[in-house]
Amino acid sequence: MVAAEKDADYNGLDREVRFLRRRVGALERELQDKRESHAKAKEAKELFAYWAQATGHGRAALGPKRMKAVLAALQHHSLKDLEYAVDGCAAWPYVNHSGRAETGTSKERYDDIELICRDEIQVEKFMALARGLETCATCDRPRLRLELSFCRGCLS
Repeated sequence: MVAAEKDADYNGLDREVRFLRRRVGALERELQDKRESHAKAKEAKELFAYWAQATGHGRAALGPKRMKAVLAALQHHSLKDLEYAVDGCAAWPYVNHSGRAETGTSKERYDDIELICRDEIQVEKFMALARGLETCATCDRPRLRLELSFCRGCLS
């Protein structure tokens, strides 16, 4: 009799777990739909495309974590300010023992849009980095202030 009761309990718990998994899936889809229909969803997608082009992450996907961070940042900053922050991060995408750097290894690269948009402190930090940039004469992309009138992208 004890084994039969354990089997019944197990089956009941198994059904409950399946029900809860379906409920979580439905709630995740509902949340994604809300994000997609958000008033600033179009701006979020524009910023994501701008970031992907500026940092060379052309194959990156705008998933829920990134969308959440971008939408939150758009509540406090304009699209132009966030693009400016992306420019600052794109100019110095690497972090090593001496801080942010223009070059480095793939393990030292920290330029994800979720990092840039994480909070207002991050946005303002990357905007400050962008203040040291000027526009490339050849392609109109932001570049470091050097003697040359073109950016690293134009060299390759």
